Amino acid sequence: MVACKQIFSISYRIRTGSQCLVVRDIYREHSMQGWTGRAKVKLRVIEQVQIREMQPLALVLWKRNNVVRDVSLIAAGTALLAICAQLTIPFYPVPFTLQTLSIMILGLSLGSRRAAASSALYLLLGSMGLPIFAGASAGFVHLFGPTGGYLISYPFAAGLLGWASEKGWDRSWTKALLAISATEAIVFTLGVGALSAYVGFAKAINLGFLIFVPAELLKIAVVIMVMPAIWNKLEKAQS
Repeated sequence: MVACKQIFSISYRIRTGSQCLVVRDIYREHSMQGWTGRAKVKLRVIEQVQIREMQPLALVLWKRNNVVRDVSLIAAGTALLAICAQLTIPFYPVPFTLQTLSIMILGLSLGSRRAAASSALYLLLGSMGLPIFAGASAGFVHLFGPTGGYLISYPFAAGLLGWASEKGWDRSWTKALLAISATEAIVFTLGVGALSAYVGFAKAINLGFLIFVPAELLKIAVVIMVMPAIWNKLEKAQS
């Protein structure tokens, strides 16, 4: 009689270009019962499974991997942020803009590094005097003003959402909702925190968070419906 039981397994990844090899080391114990008694041996089994690495939407649509592509995507992301900053309803002390929507689009479309770079470039250009902040304003002082926390949060929020898109979270509305909620938490935590230094915590919650909740929920709803739908159409077209 031969009996076999798995003791444990170890999995690890080997990156090979744009793909990844999953190597699974499985350790099994084989027990053999014979006339001469019971003998045990350990067999090592290695399973190699090749999987396709998840890529954000922009990289799937623009397949050629070169510097021109990366620079173009980063510049386009910065331009989108600048345009959305000008679509403003002048609330005080924090104006209503579409910048959080643009952060969602950047993160889910460009991936972590490009989305964070686009947001950082936006802050750099605006701080150097290019009038691309809300209301066509500019200047380094905005990073330390009432709305500075929101601005500073953009690279972190976009980078986190981009990381989620690289894991394929933008292909499921439930995971997309979770990732976007985390990025919104970053934006409003840093934003309200900085604003509270100027108007107090209670007013900062009301004027810097609660007043924007309905609009943010609408933005989130649009994104989590549109992004998975785009992926479904792409997958059907490729199949």
